[in-house]
Amino acid sequence: MKKIPNLKIILALLMMLMPFISFAQNAWTIETVPNTRLKGNSIHVSDPDNLLSDSCEMKINEALCSIRDKADVFLVALNSIGETSIESFASDLFNTWCIGDASTDNGVLMLLVMDKHKFRLEVGYGVEGVLTDMKCRDITENYIIPYFKHDDYEGGLRSGVAEMLIVFGNTVPNGFVSPMPEEKEMPGWLVILIFVGGIALFIFIVLGLDKLLGPGSGSGSSYSSSDSYSSRSSSSSSSGGSFGGGRSGGGGYTGSW
Repeated sequence: MKKIPNLKIILALLMMLMPFISFAQNAWTIETVPNTRLKGNSIHVSDPDNLLSDSCEMKINEALCSIRDKADVFLVALNSIGETSIESFASDLFNTWCIGDASTDNGVLMLLVMDKHKFRLEVGYGVEGVLTDMKCRDITENYIIPYFKHDDYEGGLRSGVAEMLIVFGNTVPNGFVSPMPEEKEMPGWLVILIFVGGIALFIFIVLGLDKLLGPGSGSGSSYSSSDSYSSRSSSSSSSGGSFGGGRSGGGGYTGSW
């Protein structure tokens, strides 16, 4: 009889641990992501978490097949990759699956990771002249992320694939891309606030701090607003960043929403 309470305790603990066990199983690794390409060269999508509908997956696959002679584009959609960075995961997956033709290195990986709210384009050396880092940024930020911000992931991926078709000289099928989500208009009071703030800042810069505070207020200091502006400008110009890439495929971009 004493074993029954112990059994209940064990079962209760298992129930409490189930969410964590489930999460660990859903954190995909390079080794566990299904390489659907092994089923045939005409398969360009791996969606093990069923984030896409069957019809969307079929349309994307058909579209990517149409440019196979120019670029081998593979789409992978995952719920989670754990703590691994999306850049590292994309690079390793690209190399492990050997995406692209060996002689032309024309592979492209489109990687969506839901729990990170990130999307990565990883590009092979053979197509980086067309899919430059700037072009990858343009496709991601202007044709994919706007849909993702409205929770329309299928729309965003179809829009990104459509841009791939255009980049490699193919036409986009009718009805393939859904209308771009409309951005919310800025509230009128915010427009007025920005306008008034801009005028105030302009007056401050033109008249100078000394004139606003009165004569003599700036004595003992050689600091001026122009010095401040110059300092900020030089500071910001010295700092920079790249759009990503340079990894296994030779280039790319990571966007988030």
